Amino acid sequence: QRQLCLLLLFSCVTSLLGNSQGKTNLQLARSFEKKYQFGDIIAFPRKKICGCGPTLYSHYAIYVGNETIPGKEPGQDIFHRTQESLTSCKFGKLSEESKASNGQTHKENYLDDTERPFIKHNAILQRIKKMMKEKFCKLYSLFTNNCEHLATFVRYGKEISKQVCGR
Repeated sequence: QRQLCLLLLFSCVTSLLGNSQGKTNLQLARSFEKKYQFGDIIAFPRKKICGCGPTLYSHYAIYVGNETIPGKEPGQDIFHRTQESLTSCKFGKLSEESKASNGQTHKENYLDDTERPFIKHNAILQRIKKMMKEKFCKLYSLFTNNCEHLATFVRYGKEISKQVCGR
């Protein structure tokens, strides 16, 4: 039992320290380019009890890399829904978003087996452009229009959230 407590304590401390390797933002961006491809869904684990333990939920974004897209500024490499406003679908930086997850990110293309025919570069690009318009981004709703719904819509053309409906 004591070993389990020590292991949990170690896990909590290391998760709170975050990017202990001291990587610069440029180094992080280069490592992300190797890890992700245009259109990948990226999950950012969020909210753990006392800073450790199981993830309560994840934030989701679409990796856009260095793609030239209207409204995207240099250095921005993800497209996601943020909490800045209830209708905010926008570009951001993976390195900044990953800091809120203590550097933990992973690919979450969980519908690829059934939805592969819908994963086309131009279709993903057109869905991003469509969602940049506020009327399409729509009002945030935890159950029907959250960041995961946005990410699955952009990648697959379907708004799905396995966090909400268990799928």
